[in-house]
Amino acid sequence: NFLSYDYSYDAIPLVLDAADCRLMLPLASYLGFCILLVLSLSVLNPRKAASEAPIIGMAILLLSFVPMSNVLFPVGTMIGERLLYIPSAGLLLTVVSLFFSWWRRGAFLLWIACSLGIWRCALRVPEWKNSTSITTADGLTQRNSARVQFNLANVYLQAKKYDLALETYQRSINIDPTDHDALPLYHAGQILFFKGQHEDAARYLEKAVNGFFSPLTIQE
Repeated sequence: NFLSYDYSYDAIPLVLDAADCRLMLPLASYLGFCILLVLSLSVLNPRKAASEAPIIGMAILLLSFVPMSNVLFPVGTMIGERLLYIPSAGLLLTVVSLFFSWWRRGAFLLWIACSLGIWRCALRVPEWKNSTSITTADGLTQRNSARVQFNLANVYLQAKKYDLALETYQRSINIDPTDHDALPLYHAGQILFFKGQHEDAARYLEKAVNGFFSPLTIQE
């Protein structure tokens, strides 16, 4: 499941080896951008205003993405979907314009693509009904994000499912080997103390006191 409300550590493991096949993704992206740019220039015709749509789309994509890409200067935020709406509009303008410039009957394939997108959206939207539903849905599928697992553990804790909450807090702690997030340690220590496991509780609470303040946020 590639959809998640959070992709913090360690949802997407770092690429540490040149042999990592995931390096093919940025290479494919750069190649695709170059191909679209060449195609957009090839259909450009000063006598036809419609022929300018692909290159305009590429300009929108480039000018709206580069300033926030961390290439020219650090922007201080993660590149999430909130930063990709305008670049996506430019990309769609280019792709659709090129598609129709070569194949007038391409509307059928576009309808199929749109239908698949609507179907996938219909499956995802109910999971955003409230904070509990999205936290539970993504917590059960995205098990490598410390933040997602922490929030799921809080849902279990609020429901008084202490065993599940403890297991999930421990999973969140294990994802972050530096133990710098204090809140999972603190809550795990609370549960262990409640269960009468005082020595284990003291170990977790001591780490929580020595850890950094956690940015993980949820109403408790």
